[in-house]
Amino acid sequence: MNGKLAVQLQANDIFNTSSSDILMYSGNRLTILAPKSRRSFGMTIRYKFNATRSKYKGTGAGDSQKNRM
Repeated sequence: MNGKLAVQLQANDIFNTSSSDILMYSGNRLTILAPKSRRSFGMTIRYKFNATRSKYKGTGAGDSQKNRM
């Protein structure tokens, strides 16, 4: 597709290997907090509608005006 289509895949902890429980002591109490799962998967698709390069080369623009002055 001549560089018009771009696909990006993104994954984060898809096997749920992140284990970070939190132990919190307060006096004679013990609280265990388990964070929510951070597993995620994402896909981004981009399509460029006007991907053609400009044909303007930038040479000679204004030469007649410069010569006139």
